[in-house]
Amino acid sequence: MTNGRIRILVLIAMAGAVVGSTPLPAASGIDDASAADCALPGIDDRCEKWARRYTNGTGEAPFANHTNDFTVTGAVNRAGTRAFTVGERVGGPGTVKFEMQTVAYDLVTGERLWVAHEPGPSEDWHARSRAVAMSPDDRTIFVAGHVTTSGKADVLIVAYDAATGQRRWRTVYDGPTGGVDLARAVAASASGELYVAASVEASDLKTISGGADLDFALLTLDASSGNITARMMYGGAPFKVDGRDRASSDVPSHIAMSPDGSQLVVAGSTFGRAAYAQGRAQVSVVAWEPRDDASQGLRQRWEHELPGTAIGVAALDDGSAVLAGASSEPSSTERPHSVVRFAPDGSLRWKTRFELGRHAHFVEEPVDLLMDHERSRVYLPGLSRHPTESYGTMGAVALDAAGGTVVWTAWARDARWETMRIFDDGDYFPVGALDPASGHVQLAGTREGMIATVSLDRRTGAKRWVGWYDHPLREGPYLEQSAYDWPMAMRAAAGRVVVFGASGVPNRQMCPFGPAFLPCSREDVLTIAYEV
Repeated sequence: MTNGRIRILVLIAMAGAVVGSTPLPAASGIDDASAADCALPGIDDRCEKWARRYTNGTGEAPFANHTNDFTVTGAVNRAGTRAFTVGERVGGPGTVKFEMQTVAYDLVTGERLWVAHEPGPSEDWHARSRAVAMSPDDRTIFVAGHVTTSGKADVLIVAYDAATGQRRWRTVYDGPTGGVDLARAVAASASGELYVAASVEASDLKTISGGADLDFALLTLDASSGNITARMMYGGAPFKVDGRDRASSDVPSHIAMSPDGSQLVVAGSTFGRAAYAQGRAQVSVVAWEPRDDASQGLRQRWEHELPGTAIGVAALDDGSAVLAGASSEPSSTERPHSVVRFAPDGSLRWKTRFELGRHAHFVEEPVDLLMDHERSRVYLPGLSRHPTESYGTMGAVALDAAGGTVVWTAWARDARWETMRIFDDGDYFPVGALDPASGHVQLAGTREGMIATVSLDRRTGAKRWVGWYDHPLREGPYLEQSAYDWPMAMRAAAGRVVVFGASGVPNRQMCPFGPAFLPCSREDVLTIAYEV
């Protein structure tokens, strides 16, 4: 291994691939299909194409005896005809039970097509979602996360037929020590491989805080069968503190494949020798490429460890890579962020510091990196946070990918918002997406309990349109008040954009809060579609 640590890897005990022999049923539940809603005349520029709230249970929506249904992420197929909301349901009765949940919609009509869950062989088998990827041919959707049984966690990867929801296979991965192993990101190649970046417990050493020795694990799976064909590991070397060996904690968070499939880049956080010495977070970025013999998996090309926090990564066809989150140095700011482009040999090509500019520079919070390969642009959606409050103004920065120059900076607001909002700069939970067809950037965030979706022109950053979504119940006592809606992810394809989020809705169940019983707020899956 290039990190200098010699380790005998114990080959993993892997539960065999499980293939569903019949299509999974569209689970019973409520699909509250609200019509296109332009509820704020003069504020909405564009009505949503459709919006759906989904929950498991029975009763009249939204006041049902239903489960909590969480959204974690989502995907759209490349054709722009299907949307998949990925998360989990949590229900009882009696005990809390987590199950992976994927809800599929026709992206054109909003019709719910199927719902898939991952129940396990025992009551203590809990499946959680983390990441999702579509196969390049749009036929299969891959959901990755983890399963816990008796306090032990293993990587879980499931493949579904995108048209029917039938499970093609299910694979469980137990790492080298049998410890806590979690899937973090997933990517699918056109040549039939599936790549899963996971954090795995790699040895019995402990970090300086007493935590587990975590490493990056890059798993290669046969996308048609779910069989693991190769395993690569990356982790920081042990180091001594007060004469005792301490482990580095290395947790991947982002994975990117170049459009031509020639390289794969993984980025994540590292707390090892450098982080301990400098007293600040580190980001690791590692590039792999296929070996001549595909059965041997990937070969590591280069690695870097830099100050900062991984926000996003992109892999390019020429062998270079773009990373968002590395710190600008020297810097006196509390949260410095920059974008770095690495050359094919891993050397630094350019580094650019970015700021949204609305508020104090030390509280900029980018949330993602969006790479427009066709137009050689890099976009960073995020939040320019208020210096003393928990909210801010969502916006984006555009960079030229060739030289790293800032093309434009924009924040998503205008004078009309000020007249309708109670307080200034009250945006929360921003997410972003890039529409490959037009190149326009899409943002979504919560404001006053509603989701604002904004389209920005790729050339200038100017606002093209804004759409507001609000739960249709708007009047009455507590049990009939509007839901609080927020986005979790955003995806775009073929001129359509989808916001994957949640509605916190009241229901008629009563929950104990101290001496009183009050209405329980439950979470529903929320999916909203717009035409770009």
